[in-house]
Amino acid sequence: MADFDSDSILAIWRSQMQDDSLPNRELDTSLVLPLVVGVADHKPYIMVLSSDKPRDVNSMRAITVALNDRRPSISGENWALVFTLEDWSLRHAFAELCSTFAARIYEVDTQQAALEQIYASISQWKRLLQPLAAEQTEQIVRGVAAELIAAVFIQRTTSIPMDTIIDCWTGPLGAPQDFTFPSQECAWEAKAIHAFSHDIMISSPEQLDTAQFPIRLVTVELELNTEDDGKGITIYDLMRRICDLSKNPENVRTKLEDDIFNAGLRIYSSSVQETRLLPHTVSIYDVCDDFPRVMASTLPCGIHALTYSIDRDAIEPYRIMAEDDPLIIME
Repeated sequence: MADFDSDSILAIWRSQMQDDSLPNRELDTSLVLPLVVGVADHKPYIMVLSSDKPRDVNSMRAITVALNDRRPSISGENWALVFTLEDWSLRHAFAELCSTFAARIYEVDTQQAALEQIYASISQWKRLLQPLAAEQTEQIVRGVAAELIAAVFIQRTTSIPMDTIIDCWTGPLGAPQDFTFPSQECAWEAKAIHAFSHDIMISSPEQLDTAQFPIRLVTVELELNTEDDGKGITIYDLMRRICDLSKNPENVRTKLEDDIFNAGLRIYSSSVQETRLLPHTVSIYDVCDDFPRVMASTLPCGIHALTYSIDRDAIEPYRIMAEDDPLIIME
């Protein structure tokens, strides 16, 4: 393999910046997936050429991603996936990423495998460097755990596959519902509550608004285990269980990690790996037409946001399932 480290790639870009008559340059002709670096409109880029159409890759904060159809073209180079750096001050990091592309492609012998290395490199760099969203708190831990427990109960009580459930999970900060399934035309909202709480907090009128889809409300009684007795479950335990129940564990794990991270929890923190929670009763309620709640359509003019609480006794007639031993989901 040619020694195209980040310094070599930077040197190519600098030369092309100084002399725009210089052509773009293929990094290593032995690679199964051609990588071409160049400069366009004073912006450095790397172009990945492939025979088959690559999957769509979202642009990032400082990198614009474009997919160009080059057909008819040279055999094996029908498509160009182009990564263009928008901020020259980030050129060193961008060159490191391009060098990573070349190093990882060198290890495989098919174009499809090489494309997978490109996708994996981008995903791993983003996950490695993305800043933490918020401080870790007991409330976040309980909320995340409740939604993961709800995911398993959704699978157990419906025909929806776990991969679809996690794909349709809006994450702990998602709104208005935690799980929305357009194909099944239904939505689920999960709430972590204390075992002896009399009320359920609702974040907005839209959260239980059934104007678009029927809604199921799941309440999960959860307490932190403050004893050193190993009882209960961790968020990490729940993640592993969900991956076990999926058809594509790697994709599901990545989605779980991303959404949990965005809520403010590091996957490798003690909050995720070690904090144990004791689940008690899990209940599912049918949010039907006469279910007690505030509807967005009934808010007085000028009221745009509202949180409220529902008395648990008031919704008891709408409970359609109760599980007093929720740890059965781990079996």
